[in-house]
Amino acid sequence: MASLPTPPPPGTLVNDRYALGAAVAPERGLHEATDTHDGRTVRLRFFTDASDVEIGAAAGLEHPNVARVLEHGRDAGIGARFAVFDRPAGGTLGELLAQRGTPPPQLAARMLREAAAGLAAGHAAGL
Repeated sequence: MASLPTPPPPGTLVNDRYALGAAVAPERGLHEATDTHDGRTVRLRFFTDASDVEIGAAAGLEHPNVARVLEHGRDAGIGARFAVFDRPAGGTLGELLAQRGTPPPQLAARMLREAAAGLAAGHAAGL
């Protein structure tokens, strides 16, 4: 699934609900956003070529090692499909590693097992 090549600027309201914030992973179209209905921070990703089937499969996926899709759709004003995810408590694995550095071998092995379990769940869901 390709990401939106040129994302809208921070502050843009997506789907009349999510105020776009800073890019978290710009190469993947992933941004922080604020849900204007309840004030919580979420992650929002733009897609250009994701099919309804792919996004629907991701939305139906429930696994403790996979961010939950809260909402997905198409914003006609921006001209792109989007998905809104729970913001992981404590941040992403990449953010954790950037803050703390290389983990001890036993912790690294546990992290890999958990990531693999999340990937397997996505694969089983057709992603």
